[in-house]
Amino acid sequence: MRRRDFLIGTGALAVTAAAGPLLSGRGRAFAETSPINGLIPFNFNDTLENIRAIIKHNDFRFEVGHTFDYDNYSYAATDADIVPRKISSIIIPPAPAPPAPDLPSKFDLRDINGRCYIGPARDQGRTNICQSFNACAAAEASYNRQNNLYDGSCITLSPNYLAYTQGVSDAQLVNLYSMTRTGQPWTEPNGLEGICREEDFPFSLRAPLTVQREASKAAPRITFRRCGQIYPHNYWETTNRIKRAVYRYGAVTADWLNNSAMAAYQSGVYEDTWIYPDKLPYHASEGNHAVAIIGWDDNPPEGGNGGCWIVRNTFGPDWGEGGYVRMRYFSGHINCFTAFVEAESPDDGTLSIYGSVNVDDNTVKFGATVTLSGDDSFETVAYGNYGFPTLKPGRYRVTPYQQGVVFTPPYQDIELTTGYAAVNFSGTTVPG
Repeated sequence: MRRRDFLIGTGALAVTAAAGPLLSGRGRAFAETSPINGLIPFNFNDTLENIRAIIKHNDFRFEVGHTFDYDNYSYAATDADIVPRKISSIIIPPAPAPPAPDLPSKFDLRDINGRCYIGPARDQGRTNICQSFNACAAAEASYNRQNNLYDGSCITLSPNYLAYTQGVSDAQLVNLYSMTRTGQPWTEPNGLEGICREEDFPFSLRAPLTVQREASKAAPRITFRRCGQIYPHNYWETTNRIKRAVYRYGAVTADWLNNSAMAAYQSGVYEDTWIYPDKLPYHASEGNHAVAIIGWDDNPPEGGNGGCWIVRNTFGPDWGEGGYVRMRYFSGHINCFTAFVEAESPDDGTLSIYGSVNVDDNTVKFGATVTLSGDDSFETVAYGNYGFPTLKPGRYRVTPYQQGVVFTPPYQDIELTTGYAAVNFSGTTVPG
């Protein structure tokens, strides 16, 4: 069986354990299962021969080769090296949402009326702070758009400040939150919110000295207004929500499920079979590398099955298409883990909404989410005890969600004029 339309168009699709064909070469006899009927998944240690055979079988539209990252961080696997990935659960959402009519079919932060609002792709080398690099990418783009800085005037922020001064390199949303006015109170209670520029704490492949970390605390810092996670309840709607965030605020942070095919990527529209979330909430799905989405193209010239994201990586400008990859919507779990940050503007307000989510026994459940939408909000999400600061006067709707829990009322509407509002929720677990 050849490839099927499985992202855009015909609705639900078959999900089976489809065995792949035998692939030759130093690699193993490939017979791993795929969540997409008739398609073969990539593995984490595929040989280039296996990768090319899978691309051909699946009718994918990208090229791979000997890149620095593939040759240094991957290797030609043998049968003994392979530990097949297990599909613990696959969540099949409803039919895909149609494209948002209010957005262009193509958008790229590198070319908005001939102006580029984000700097060149960076190289994290052998460090493990990709989360910090791409939180910086989202913040830089947001700041540049808000302040109309483009081309050579674009700012560059310090990933080392996030990783070593704030110490929050392991979670993208937390990285973004640490740059907002409210800062990172559970790790840095001493007013170190925000982030300094790259020149004040330059990146290097070696861990910085203590004196460098301490000096960065005295450097001028940029703070941001607020951040949010993109988490609509319909997974297919993530594409439209991510587009709106990129279009309105700047780059969006994301995680993807990296593998040998991605390391060897050279050009074209990358795609794979890992399009479905495997956990609820779906931002808990498997991912292992942080990137930044800086645009999209609903109709890439290679054609194929649906549109693609334009993604800035941190493997340096020699990887992929000048340090970028065009990645099919949903591939590699990329739609699961997205967040944005909003730059400050002169007319920012100081109003806020905060509260907590309690279930049954009056204890906060970590899995509960709270969504804020309204006059001054694209969409933001918080957990358990939550806060939405620096709002402007207006009408807001606060909505709690937790799988298997019924909240009464299902949401609360707030007319925010001065000060703050406290909105608490109690829920009841659904039997069974």
